[in-house]
Amino acid sequence: MVSTNNQNPMESLSVDDLTPVVRRITGDDAASVMPGWTAKRIGKSVGFGTVGLYRVTGEAESPGTRRQWSAVLKVLDERAGGTGAGFVSPKTEIAAYRSGIFEKPAGAEGFRAATCYAIHAKADGSHWLWLEDISDAPVPPWSDDQYISSARHIGQFSGIWTRRPLPIEPWLGRDKFEASILGETESVLALRQNSIVARAIPADLVERAAIVRPDLQFLASTLRRLPSTVCHSDCHPKNLLLVMKGSSHAATVAIDWASASLGPVGIDSGGLIGSGLVWTEMGAERARRLEKPVFDSYMAGLTDAGWRGDPRHARLGFLAFMTRYCASMISITTSMATDIKRQERISGLVGKPVATTLDEYQRNLRFLLPLLDEAVELAKQV
Repeated sequence: MVSTNNQNPMESLSVDDLTPVVRRITGDDAASVMPGWTAKRIGKSVGFGTVGLYRVTGEAESPGTRRQWSAVLKVLDERAGGTGAGFVSPKTEIAAYRSGIFEKPAGAEGFRAATCYAIHAKADGSHWLWLEDISDAPVPPWSDDQYISSARHIGQFSGIWTRRPLPIEPWLGRDKFEASILGETESVLALRQNSIVARAIPADLVERAAIVRPDLQFLASTLRRLPSTVCHSDCHPKNLLLVMKGSSHAATVAIDWASASLGPVGIDSGGLIGSGLVWTEMGAERARRLEKPVFDSYMAGLTDAGWRGDPRHARLGFLAFMTRYCASMISITTSMATDIKRQERISGLVGKPVATTLDEYQRNLRFLLPLLDEAVELAKQV
């Protein structure tokens, strides 16, 4: 069992751990680590298999000079999932960083993985990923322009992989969209009289909501037939760090590659909007305003990278991934119907009262369900 769940890695962090990391950061093979480094826990560890996140800082000394250094340490329990299995796997993230193939993708300089300086396998079964520190990146909530420029960078990354051989790796799964459909939706019919369910999914939506999962499964079968690219598969603002040059958004750096896979174009852009709806970080009105410009910007990024495919394929991937969050919201709602502890947990995760979340879910579903209908009709054509 990983023993670092409640421990600060400072307790076992050594010069031997830090030296190769610091030399990679500084680019100086003679650099030595000065005593007095610090490690501060950052954020909440809610990712699958994530034990902790820390910002580690200190000083390094070389002949005649001293300099500051910093890195982000991500502690993972790789046993929380198998390589390439399911939608999320810590082993996939470890392997993705170890490969280095996403750090400097030629032709898509606007989108890349965070630099990984070192990976340490520890005796307790955990893996320590030493990542570049981009703590000066703007924190969410993003502006509309930041969503739109990020979509273009994502499109550039999607596009380059359509024009070169795809990486064939055992850890890089294929067609994970169906595995990403979380929860069933049919039970909403039996719970239609429940006050919790009725608040988010009123009578005029319940019949449509019940068939969301079968519709998404139909989309999955269609997406499997489309040409593939490399997908991060979890593109939302908490996993994307904006690199700024002055007031300009110069690049987007992606972290958390545990869902990386091969899949159709479009899906990474859909996550930009859909994830914000399920966590109520973006309202339905803003999502309605951003849906077209985000997709158009993603298409511009594909074009930047030389993609000349069928635009309907990108639109289908975008819609499918965005509307899969319908199933998540429906499943979360039905799970709260008779479970007080579940209500308390969701309220804590979202940071809002249950009633407020349910009202937002209803507005979000009214926005997304027509787009799911569009996706189903488009899938019949391609």
